[in-house]
Amino acid sequence: MKQLEELYKQGMSFGRIGEATGLSRGKVQRHLIKAGIHQPKRRVSEGRATCSRCERHLPVSEFPDLMVAGSYRCKSCKCSDLHKYQIEKLGCTEGHYTALLESQNGVCAICGAAEGHKSKDGVSARLAVDHDHETGEIRGLLCMSCNRGLGRFKDSLELLDSAQRYLRKKR
Repeated sequence: MKQLEELYKQGMSFGRIGEATGLSRGKVQRHLIKAGIHQPKRRVSEGRATCSRCERHLPVSEFPDLMVAGSYRCKSCKCSDLHKYQIEKLGCTEGHYTALLESQNGVCAICGAAEGHKSKDGVSARLAVDHDHETGEIRGLLCMSCNRGLGRFKDSLELLDSAQRYLRKKR
């Protein structure tokens, strides 16, 4: 990791260092922050920080990545950016998302959690676009818990049936 520090001292950007070393820009930045080599711009005063995206001045508790990576994006902006990324990654459009949401009456297709329910971070959460990992076909919208649950069961009907039998036996 000394190589990262040397390249940074030579004036290379995080992105260029990442290209030269095969690491992501974020990993380079996190290493340099933790090593005390790089100090992110300080947007913090009196326990409050300013979001680099929405410019709101909020308590530092609203910035989940501030201490780890020096990110000045608030929970709400981070959640919004993640939602946009997930939709684009799957080839979905905002119009298709809206149509799916309307067809599901604005709720998770499995548990019925409403669009806008509060996440564990207290942020108004969007529903995730669920897709078949083999075909890439979009199946519907799920809350994060249900979407992760299916993923952890590897979209396997056999595993889900086995889990259902297990739960019934334990009741």
